[in-house]
Amino acid sequence: MTAMGGRAGRRRGAVMLAVLGLAVGVCGSAAGAVRTPPHAVTLTGGKSHFYDLYLPIVGSPKYAVYTAQPYPYQNETLHVRTAKAKTSTLAFDPNDDIEPTSLAAGSLTGSDVFADTGSGLVPDAAEWWNVGSGEHGVLMLASTDAYLSSAPDGVLAIGPSGELQDHPTAGGRDRKVGTPFPKATSSSPPVAVAGDAGVVLAFHHSFRYMAWADPGVFTTLDVGATGDTDLFCSSVTSGAAGCGGIDATGHPLVLRVPLTGSAPVVTQLAASACPSAIYLTSAVTAWSDGCERTINTVPAGAGTPIASGPAYVQEGVGLIGAFGKLVMAVDPGHRYAVDEAATASG
Repeated sequence: MTAMGGRAGRRRGAVMLAVLGLAVGVCGSAAGAVRTPPHAVTLTGGKSHFYDLYLPIVGSPKYAVYTAQPYPYQNETLHVRTAKAKTSTLAFDPNDDIEPTSLAAGSLTGSDVFADTGSGLVPDAAEWWNVGSGEHGVLMLASTDAYLSSAPDGVLAIGPSGELQDHPTAGGRDRKVGTPFPKATSSSPPVAVAGDAGVVLAFHHSFRYMAWADPGVFTTLDVGATGDTDLFCSSVTSGAAGCGGIDATGHPLVLRVPLTGSAPVVTQLAASACPSAIYLTSAVTAWSDGCERTINTVPAGAGTPIASGPAYVQEGVGLIGAFGKLVMAVDPGHRYAVDEAATASG
């Protein structure tokens, strides 16, 4: 999952969501409607209002969550699309300030300092949705705990002693699932990026992976040279994490980090680049550039970018991974095509 920009960061414009098989590149601009790229399907269909925004929020192998939100952000609705193209909506209170940011299996969650339970605002809360059933609610966390991410059955949090806690949202006992970092606590928590298979936890320069099937077992990840700074991860798949950082020369990096602890595939970018959302398919590593407002790709095993072009990108909004593919917002006025040079799987 990626850290998404706030409501104030979204601009006006009719945007179409497309699911792309592998890589995205611009092959020119054209007036009028967007041409659906090869091997792509639209998530939302036609638009009836010029200011409608269709923005991807978070995805997984089974689901893509996105918004269909008329400017200026009233009556927002969370939409869900399954890998079999079935769509549904989720209840979402527009009075809440924070959208969900994490998805693991069917558990969609987000932290909200003050969430509306229907009977009043409550602090230290995690809002949750079951994207399969549509059920939703607010999970109260202890004041000594801190929300981290989704877990397949609910919410992952950390306690004051640094031990991870799995809080089921459909009943059942909470369980402790290990301590990834000796110095991480709820007052100084790690950053967590969850996926269907497991979660990547980052604390200072250390990155560790825990598979949901092996609670308490942490694999230390190789995130490149020790001199790299500003390291972060945006997404985790069954085999690797999409991460970024800055090297000792000041150049931004895009990293494809194996979950086994093996050395990453590193792409060094121009010093002016601003990579944010980094997502993986089996064939490519993709990222959005918040400065250039482009979507960029590189083959999974290579370090040189092969495709770049204008797209709707604002503060990390505009690109997610879902269904093993890339899901992005496409700006009208441009024509997009899948880069056939990157085609290794459908």
